[in-house]
Amino acid sequence: MCGIFFIFDKDKKISEKLLNKTINQISYRGPDNQSIFIENNVGMAHARLSIIDLSPEANQPFASLDNNYIIIYNGEIYNFQEIKEELIKEGIKFQTNSDTEVLLNSYIFWGESFIKKLNGMFAFVIFDKKNKEVFVGRDRFGVKPLYYFNYNNLLIFSSEIKGILNYLSKVEINTESIYEYFIFQNLLRDKTFFKHINIFPHGCFSKFNIKNSKHLKIKRYWDFCFSNESSNSNDLEKIDFLLRNSVKKNLIADVTLAFYLSSGLDSTLINVIANNYCEKLNTYSCGFSIDSQRLKHFDESKEAKKTAKLLNSNHNTLLVNSKDNVKYLDKLVYHQEDLKLGQSYPNYLIAKEVSKKHKIVISGAGGDELFAGYIWRYDSIFQKNRNKFLEHYFKKCQRVFNIKLLSAIFNNYDNSYNDRIRDSFYSYFGSDKYNNSEEDNMNQIQNFECKTFLQGYLNVEDKLSMANSLEARVPFLENDLFEYSMKLSHKHKLKVQNNSIVKGKLIIRKLLKKHISNVSKFKKQGFAAPDSEWYGNQLKKNSFDNFLNFKYSKEFINKNNLNLKINNFKKKDPHRFKAIIWNILNFEKLLKIYF
Repeated sequence: MCGIFFIFDKDKKISEKLLNKTINQISYRGPDNQSIFIENNVGMAHARLSIIDLSPEANQPFASLDNNYIIIYNGEIYNFQEIKEELIKEGIKFQTNSDTEVLLNSYIFWGESFIKKLNGMFAFVIFDKKNKEVFVGRDRFGVKPLYYFNYNNLLIFSSEIKGILNYLSKVEINTESIYEYFIFQNLLRDKTFFKHINIFPHGCFSKFNIKNSKHLKIKRYWDFCFSNESSNSNDLEKIDFLLRNSVKKNLIADVTLAFYLSSGLDSTLINVIANNYCEKLNTYSCGFSIDSQRLKHFDESKEAKKTAKLLNSNHNTLLVNSKDNVKYLDKLVYHQEDLKLGQSYPNYLIAKEVSKKHKIVISGAGGDELFAGYIWRYDSIFQKNRNKFLEHYFKKCQRVFNIKLLSAIFNNYDNSYNDRIRDSFYSYFGSDKYNNSEEDNMNQIQNFECKTFLQGYLNVEDKLSMANSLEARVPFLENDLFEYSMKLSHKHKLKVQNNSIVKGKLIIRKLLKKHISNVSKFKKQGFAAPDSEWYGNQLKKNSFDNFLNFKYSKEFINKNNLNLKINNFKKKDPHRFKAIIWNILNFEKLLKIYF
């Protein structure tokens, strides 16, 4: 896992000093080596976290044997050994044991179609010096981040936004992204908070000539496509086989690995399977230091310890307290850059703990979106009328802020944003493909969630792990497993009674029962801290009162109106109460740090 940076400046040669500064700025993504390549108007830089082939010969930017092709790459290709064998049979020579060289030689030999062969998580840029061509690609699921800036004769690709900011004379905020973030706790499409800086979309590539191309043409080679094609008697065995294969692929490394272990279904199943292939697991759980018996249910660490004991793992528990909520907020926002989703400070702290001994951690991310974990999201599927289905689900996605609340608390709110936000949301749902059956509605929701909420979660997972020089791997996001699972009937995922969903992840529960019967009875529980209690009590003087006197976001937010709403939610809706505070605190920090 690494940090990459590419720049092409049509107007001037690349500054070695500024390029070195840029890659050193994200050296936490790759503390083992930082190197650059410059050829006139083209610059490439790489920060390496050594995982496979630890030798200096595998450092990047990496050149082909003829020195014509240069690659910078972030990620892991799980099937690189199989691809390498194919290339060797074709007479291709190798100078290292790295997956980086396999990636580069695959492009040289097969051309742009090679990207469909790749099974893994990646973002890369390849420069053909002779033909002045650039090839850029990103993995199917969007595990590895990649941003781009294509404006004013400057083209940049970067693992993180902060690298791009070094080359901008002015940093401007994208106002529409503000409102979208507050409604969805996420950004739809490929926008960011920064004007002219976009996310290079998952499952896409771009090939262009730097001398002749005026516009960046992005092509899609893969996309999410849930369907209801499969409801076979052997689906359980097939998913078990594919998941075991995926876990084995994710264990490939030349360094030691750790595993996240909560009381949840996904991480438990991953650990149970991995226990068959590892001599002894290194497991890590994050819990909460809680005095009140009333709040004990927030702390999953005791249940995780029970599972760790069954697995006989080297288990470690980190307990987070109320002060950690605000203590690390500046670092969280600095590393995340683009605000996403909910309270993420536990994610940062557990990654920090794991990184003390390991370079890799295996995560259960993606299981909820693939197998329907959060059942509150799916009760819209029973709406038979298309418009009612979309409107019902649109309201479901506005759990914290809604359009009415935005117009009440934001200064000079332009109501034209209402239609734009709605149109952006509705654009994810095709008008001709579906007949509004439960199956079709479910497929549409899962497609939407993988293209939006999953992207946000993966962004958080990558940024906060890499902030601690830790690679997070995600076995649920593997090509063969995901392709097969997308075809499963929703009856494999949801238990429905009287037009009501009572349980999710049915097939995962069955798999756990197959492996460890008593674990599969655990209830689905989102990983959450008792922030409502903490904001209202222990943290009140440190955060709750302070943010109401915010300094940087007063241009946008009406303090008095917000105060009235928050006091109301504190009594009637603790979930919205804590989420609103978290969103405002993060927004205030974002403005302070970057704008």
